[in-house]
Amino acid sequence: MAKSKLIMDVNIACDFSFSVYDSIDKDEVSLGSNSVTTQANLDVNILVYFIKNLDKIGADIEVDDVEVEINQLDTIYFGEIEPDWMEDKDYI
Repeated sequence: MAKSKLIMDVNIACDFSFSVYDSIDKDEVSLGSNSVTTQANLDVNILVYFIKNLDKIGADIEVDDVEVEINQLDTIYFGEIEPDWMEDKDYI
């Protein structure tokens, strides 16, 4: 068995939609949306199990099983997020 711990640098993308409730029309009014990407580090543990014929010296070693355990992130910080407002000055 071989055990390895890796630290992976990953990109995480998320789409956010912003809306408010219009109490007069009784519906949701969109305020816009935004897509944000951030980077995070993930701790990954890998276990590799091997099969080896011990009767033969120099025999090939085969991989029997691989276990990958990814430690879950508790929080992801995307920074300050706001709607992507239209750039046309007539609508602002």
